[in-house]
Amino acid sequence: MRKRGLKTIQILAAFLLALIFFGDAAADIPSAARREAARLERLAINVWEGMLDDVSFGYSIDQRTRLGVFNFVNGTRYLKQKAESRRTQPKELSEVVVLLLLQSQIVDRSLRFGKTRRALLRDWEEAKASLVSLDRLLHHDREPFARRRDAPRARENINDLSIEIKKVSHSGNIFKNKYRIRGVISGRNIVSAGIYYKERLLKSVSVRLHERRFTENPFKLSMEAPGGDAILRVIDNRGFVLEKPIDFPAGGLFPGFK
Repeated sequence: MRKRGLKTIQILAAFLLALIFFGDAAADIPSAARREAARLERLAINVWEGMLDDVSFGYSIDQRTRLGVFNFVNGTRYLKQKAESRRTQPKELSEVVVLLLLQSQIVDRSLRFGKTRRALLRDWEEAKASLVSLDRLLHHDREPFARRRDAPRARENINDLSIEIKKVSHSGNIFKNKYRIRGVISGRNIVSAGIYYKERLLKSVSVRLHERRFTENPFKLSMEAPGGDAILRVIDNRGFVLEKPIDFPAGGLFPGFK
C-alpha cells in the first residue's frame, strides 16, 4: 500500500513537470483566477510552515504526510507561475488544477488519520476551499471536481448536518459595514465550514472537524458584509454540502437601535 501511494505521488509529480513543455500560445487567464492562484500558494505555504512547527514541537508527522504536503506546495507554486505567464493556455492551467485536486486527496487522507493540531487542519481546509474556488473559476460551466467525484453519496445528508443562524446584527457605524453573526452548526464528520461570496471564502467558521460523534458547534464571528448575497456552507467527509444564505440587515446611524 505504501509503495502504491509513493508511486502515485511520483506519477503526479512527473506529469506536473511535463506540463512545463506544453503550449506557448497566448491565452486569456481570468484575473480572478490569477489572484486565487496566488492566494492558494500563500495558504499552502502556511500549511507547510505550520507542519514544520508541529514537528519541532514534538508532534509525530510521518514522512509520507510531509512529502504529500511538500508536493502540494510545489504544485501551487508552479500553478501561480503558470497563471501569471502570458503564454499559458487556460486548458493547461486547468490540467494543473486537476492534478492538485488529486494531490489534495492524498494529503487529506494523511492529515485526517494523523495526529495534527486543529489549527493546522483549519489551515488545510482553507487551502482546499481556495483550490475548489479556483477550479470553479476555470470551469464555471460544470460542477467542481470534488463534488463530481462523490456525486451519488453527496445527495444524502447522512451526517445530519444543520445550520441555524440565530442573529445577524450591525456592529459598525455610518462609516463601516461590519456585522456580528451568531449561530449553531451541527452534525458529524464535518470537514469544512465557512462563509462564501461568489465562491470565494470570506471567513472560516470554527467547528469541530472530523468528529465522528454528533456535535453542536455554537459560533460567534464578526465580518464586513460583502455587498451581495453571502452563504454559510458546511461540507462533510462524503462531499455533502449544506448551505444557508446570510441576510445582512441595513445598518443605521446608531447601531443597536431600530
